[in-house]
Amino acid sequence: MAFDDYPDLLHVEATNGKTGYVDRHLLDELTGANVSSPEEAVEWQRQQDAAGPSVTYIPVYESDGTTLIEPTTCADGSLGLTPTWNP
Repeated sequence: MAFDDYPDLLHVEATNGKTGYVDRHLLDELTGANVSSPEEAVEWQRQQDAAGPSVTYIPVYESDGTTLIEPTTCADGSLGLTPTWNP
């Protein structure tokens, strides 16, 4: 399956053991998967390096995509999520 064919909500297990759904577009932003050229990738990495270590909260939702289960954290490039789909 091509990456663009994945659904907007991806089923995951958070580090706290709870399962739910995350917005694929948010994950794309956090991981740099939304860049479309080598130049954009280099710029994205430069921005990440300049920002330094950080913790980001990723909302995990019920299947309706609006009911928040609870946020999970992502620190220093680790998303804190385990995909339950077959990438």
